[in-house]
Amino acid sequence: MDFSALKELILTISRNKVKQLELFGDGSDRRIDQFYDGIVDGEFNSEEDIATYFFKDGDIKSSDYRKLKSRLIRQLINTSFFIDVNQPMFKERSKAFYNCHRDFSAAYILNTRAAYNAAKQILENTLEHCIKFEFVELAAEITRHLRSLHSRSISDKVLHTKYSKLHILYEEKRRLEILSLNYVEDLFSYYMGKRSPNDKIKERSEKYYDDLKSQMDGTPNTAFFLYNMYNIGMIKCHASSDYQGAYDLCEETLKTLGTNENLNGGALVSIFSQKLSLIVQLRLPNTSENDAVFDQTMALEEDGSGSWYKVIELYLYYNLYTKRYAAALAIFKKAVTHSTYEFLHDTYKENWVLIGQYLHFLAAVGRLDKDEVLDAAGTLRYDQIWSEVDILDKDKEAMNIPLLILPMLFAAAKKEYQNFGRSPEAIEQYRKRWLSNDLNKRSNSFLKMLVALSERKYDEAGADRLIAKQMAILKGQTPQLAAQNFAVEIIPYEDLWEILME
Repeated sequence: MDFSALKELILTISRNKVKQLELFGDGSDRRIDQFYDGIVDGEFNSEEDIATYFFKDGDIKSSDYRKLKSRLIRQLINTSFFIDVNQPMFKERSKAFYNCHRDFSAAYILNTRAAYNAAKQILENTLEHCIKFEFVELAAEITRHLRSLHSRSISDKVLHTKYSKLHILYEEKRRLEILSLNYVEDLFSYYMGKRSPNDKIKERSEKYYDDLKSQMDGTPNTAFFLYNMYNIGMIKCHASSDYQGAYDLCEETLKTLGTNENLNGGALVSIFSQKLSLIVQLRLPNTSENDAVFDQTMALEEDGSGSWYKVIELYLYYNLYTKRYAAALAIFKKAVTHSTYEFLHDTYKENWVLIGQYLHFLAAVGRLDKDEVLDAAGTLRYDQIWSEVDILDKDKEAMNIPLLILPMLFAAAKKEYQNFGRSPEAIEQYRKRWLSNDLNKRSNSFLKMLVALSERKYDEAGADRLIAKQMAILKGQTPQLAAQNFAVEIIPYEDLWEILME
């Protein structure tokens, strides 16, 4: 286990109170406690730090260090079974998921030790919760064990028959869930690599959707199965740029699934999130009803989770797209000051860094208070952004467009067109290589407009004609957001141009 994984394990344990259990037993080896506390308190930042603290040679490959580390890891893993889930951060479904898997593991071990009656009772109690929360895979495993346990006694024949039927039912439910999941993941493997409308993806998604629909009769459909069908339908809509159809599918699926948070919490979060992105995509007006979609989504989210940040980000875009810049700044600050922000993967964290620099741009042009932005986003450093946002810069699907445009915006706002961050030749080369396609048509037009603005003093009439032509292209399309991992247009190009012209 590498240091980052070890640190994650320790911090997970430390963030979740361990109920009525001494973390490290009898305390016979104080080094285990010191090892643990040193990482929690931030005193150790690498394995080399730890090895040097405990051993003279400071060698992380030495047998002494590896034994000490192995003992800590084993005790942490053991402790994870005693995490107290009765805390506000755990939703009811999360609690049930944790408890059911823990109890199943205990019953499995008891069964191997010939404690058959104890195993049966634990499995039967656990099965009730699995059925209630639709933990289909676990229910299939539990019914498999129960039918086997009850087959050993003639007096248990009725129960054996009962669990045999349940096992067959849940294996079929599991089959349908796996089939639908395979279809979804197959489509994702194609679709995530191609953000543009695609006839092959549309054709394949229609085929998968029809196949699943033909198998809906007979076996009660689980929420997960229906959610996978929704995802396939959503891909079909995005593959043909049918965003209104996608929005209608969200509404239809929400009615079908209902609002049972314990059953459909994860699916509801995803659908509400997609609905929020479509509200931005379709440029729907600022209304209390649309704001309520965000509130509904956050009520289902686990505070500080990865998907929580995605919902926050979508709502930030909604406020930027409706020109509620102060509200967007408040949302940004809520995200980056959360205690879990430091645990975000670098790719996502860099995206928040980039958004912060766009907020600095809004402050530079008078749309936000500079001190408030400085407090939330840190120092203005757009001219060094290329070195700080390394992952986005390496992206080959032109998702680094906002990174390229950022220094150009600051320069254009100051009329310092020679400070575009890259030479005109490099910008033109980038535009021809990455933006000359239907997918990036809006970015291509906006980049041409910025370059034309820088050259306007040499040919005012020609530059104005080019700008007018490209503006018409922008007005003929909407920014892409609903079908992407993160926004190419953090602020819509039309709004950026309006700001620059003022």
